[in-house]
Amino acid sequence: MAIPAEYVPLLASISAALIAATVAFVVAVLSKELKTSEFRQAWIDGLRTDIAEMVATAQLTAHAATARRAYGEEKEKIVQFLYEKHSDFISIQSRKNRILLRLNPAEHTRLIGAVSTLADFSPLDAEDQAIEASVEQLLAESQPVLKAEWERVKRGEPIYVWTKRVALGAIAIGLAAGFVTLAWQVVHRAP
Repeated sequence: MAIPAEYVPLLASISAALIAATVAFVVAVLSKELKTSEFRQAWIDGLRTDIAEMVATAQLTAHAATARRAYGEEKEKIVQFLYEKHSDFISIQSRKNRILLRLNPAEHTRLIGAVSTLADFSPLDAEDQAIEASVEQLLAESQPVLKAEWERVKRGEPIYVWTKRVALGAIAIGLAAGFVTLAWQVVHRAP
């Protein structure tokens, strides 16, 4: 059955509008998902930076206090030294809070515990081995979280993955339909 000639412009306009709307929708979804991935990458970078700086500050402060104790410095002088490092303690607590605000308490309980343990050490009494064990625990707990988020960024957001698959499927179906139509017309061409 042939389509009446007067309907061809109408059907062509509707088809063009549907194609344009589909393309606009796909572009909107993909750009939104790309932005989400960019934010997720920034989250990863920020978490990594805060953990690294928190660890470095805690280690240096604790090692300095331990060294002073080892050389027999009086406790009052060590306390005075630690008071002079007040900004370092503020930095550690600030980093701790920034890290905790990034994490989901239901999902990252072990990492939250490791961050809190390191931040709560008192360099006045802590031994280097305890600080290093806490640092190792924090780094060990942070690696899977960072890796999981990085894998999510590489893979793409779920809607992006779904949209990509649907688009590829639609392209494949369109190509197949085009080839079938072409083949049918070639085979059934009137002599």
